[in-house]
Parts: sequence; structure tokens; C-alpha cells
Amino acid sequence: MKQHKKLLIAFVLLLLYVGYTVTRGNAVWRIKSKYPTASVSFDPENTTEGCSGGLYRAMGFNYFSGKTPIGVTISEVKDPIDLSVFKGMVLGHVHFVNCRFTDISLLLTMYRPQVTWKDCDLTAVPTEQRRCLMYSKEFGIYQIDGGVMARDHPSGLPPNMGLQSYAFYP
Repeated sequence: MKQHKKLLIAFVLLLLYVGYTVTRGNAVWRIKSKYPTASVSFDPENTTEGCSGGLYRAMGFNYFSGKTPIGVTISEVKDPIDLSVFKGMVLGHVHFVNCRFTDISLLLTMYRPQVTWKDCDLTAVPTEQRRCLMYSKEFGIYQIDGGVMARDHPSGLPPNMGLQSYAFYP
């Protein structure tokens, strides 16, 4: 009887772990639960990942852990984008098309992803944050290039916090 009880407890714990992993622990689930039309993929420049992600995807789950470098494209969202959805994820490239923003401070970290905005409403973004954006006339996009932002980091924003910090991972 004790053996069956131990097996049942182990099975329940395993089921809870897998349930968490494919939901809150899954970057795709977290993004698509807020933005269903988003596309999530491996970041093209950083495509390494551990065994568990490949195993989940082989079983049919659309899975990327929070530590997997990913690229995200979100388009046609009328409500302001909530960037806190991306906290704790390693983002390489993020593309927004025809979206609205009120705050981009989480993207203005010392180590930041490459972000592009095409046909987005950035008028509600504070001026200090908009100064960090570059405009490309050739492509008609605003962008933040990936890399290190030390020289022109906005005052009042902590340089080591934001999307790239694992401290926010749920």
C-alpha cells in the first residue's frame, strides 16, 4: 500500500511539473495567451537550447523555455501592448506591426533585444523613452538595435532591470 501511495505522489508531482512547464513555464503559451496572433520562433542568431525543449516539441507541444533565445512578431493589436508579458524571456528580435504603446521602458535596459516598430502608434510613449529610438526612412520603421546601451540609457530607469532579467521569471 505504501508503494502505491509513493507512486501516486510521484505521478501527481510529475503531472504538476509538466503542467507548469507547458503553460507558465512556456514562453509561447505566455505570449499567445495575451496575443493569440503572435508568432514565436527561435532567435535566428542564438539557436541553442537544452534537451527538454526539443523533447516537448517532439511530443507536439509548441514550447520554448524562458531561457531559450526567441524572436517574436506581434501585429494588429489595438490595445496598448503590455511588455510585462515578456519579463524573464530571452528575446533576440521583436517586431511590432500596427500596434499601440504607452510605455517602452522595459525595452530600454542595458542589454536589450533588437526591436522594430512598423506603422505603430508611439505618440503616448514618454519623450525621454522615444529619444532612444532610431528611425529608418529607408524601411519606415522605428528601432532599437540590440547590444549594450550604456551611453544613452534614459535617466530614472534602472540599467540592469527589464525584460532580460531572470528575476522576473514566474
